[in-house]
Parts: sequence; structure tokens; C-alpha cells
Amino acid sequence: MQEPDPDAPPLPAAPPAGAPKAQFRAWGRMLTKVEDPATVRRASEAICDHVVAYCREFASICTPSTGVDHPPTLMLYVPIRGEVDPIRLASWAFQSGWRVCVGYGIDRGSPLQPVMLPADAVTNGTWNIQGFEEDAWGVPVPRDRTPVRTQALDMVVVPGVAFDTACHRLGRGAGVYDRFLSTLGTATRRVGVAMDARIVPALPTDPHDIPMHLVATERRVLRP
Repeated sequence: MQEPDPDAPPLPAAPPAGAPKAQFRAWGRMLTKVEDPATVRRASEAICDHVVAYCREFASICTPSTGVDHPPTLMLYVPIRGEVDPIRLASWAFQSGWRVCVGYGIDRGSPLQPVMLPADAVTNGTWNIQGFEEDAWGVPVPRDRTPVRTQALDMVVVPGVAFDTACHRLGRGAGVYDRFLSTLGTATRRVGVAMDARIVPALPTDPHDIPMHLVATERRVLRP
């Protein structure tokens, strides 16, 4: 477990319980502005280690009798500013024989389409995305896209502006992951990742909000 840095400047206080989503999102944007990139990188490594442990736990109970006819399939993302970097997780997955994919935004009204992430997208612990292009949301995705069936996803790793201790997620407000998560099968594990400073006791939720099966931070693992 990564210990907090005693020399780090204080972060903005989270909104009070019962505050609207917009207030939590504004708080998340403030965090992004003041979070130290080096601290985020170190935290990302610890977070990825927690998710790797969960992947191993999943793989230990995934047997041919479940009807799986492909290697375990993990969907993650290429990070943008303020998000946990899952590159350590991607490297482990490739080395462990998992299929790895990312979400492709075909347009701004459709759910994300999982597409294969080529193994050479991760080189020596860094993202190698020269062969990528921006999707409808401005997120880097492979230019040569091989679709993956949504029902074939075993685990989906999702960033968030904030999570609460019951594993509810708050996104940026566009509903990108809300629409996508609603298309997943019941067997797909939903994993949220965030800095521990972005965990609050309770977030405002709506009926369409789908909780995570697990949320990993640099300091702990939360399960509902």
C-alpha cells in the first residue's frame, strides 16, 4: 500500500454529502489541476498492482467449463490528463496471454466499441501510439481496428472523476461509460481506478448509474 506523501500540498476538500454531481465534477477538475504528475505515476503503478491481483483471482476461477473459448479479455484505456495510467496493467496482461482492447468512440451518440490493442502499443513501459488516431471523443485508438464482441469482455477497467465507498462512479458528464457499461453481460467484471483522494463516502446517483465490482486506489481496494 502506498503511503500518502507528507510533503504534498493539501488538496481541495470534497463537496459535502448531498451536493449535486456538477459540484463533484468541478471538484474533480480542481484536483486534476493540482495533482503532481509524478505522484500520479507512482500511484498508477500501485493501482495497477491491485488490479493485476484481481485479474489473477479471476483467471484462477475461469475454466473451460464456463464456455470461454478465448483467452481472458481485458478492456482498458489510453489515459488522458487526470486519469490513472493503466500501462503497467497492460504490460502484465500482454505478458500473461490476455487479450487487451480499448474502447473506440465511433460517434458521440453510440456506445463504445471494443477494439484490439496491438501488443506493440506498449514498449518498454511506455505507450507507443504512433499508429493511433483520435476517436469521436478525442481519445487515441488504433488506426487499424479489429472489433471485439462486447460479450467476450471478461473485465473492463474504467477511470472516473470520483468513486464512493459503495463503488459508484462519477464520470465527466457525457455518459460515455454509462452507455457502454449498460451493454455488458452479467459475467463481465467492472473495475474502477482512481487516486485515493477521489474516493468520497457517497456520490449522488441516478437509476442509470452502474456500480463497479471493485475500485482500486493506490492505498486500498474497495468492493461493494
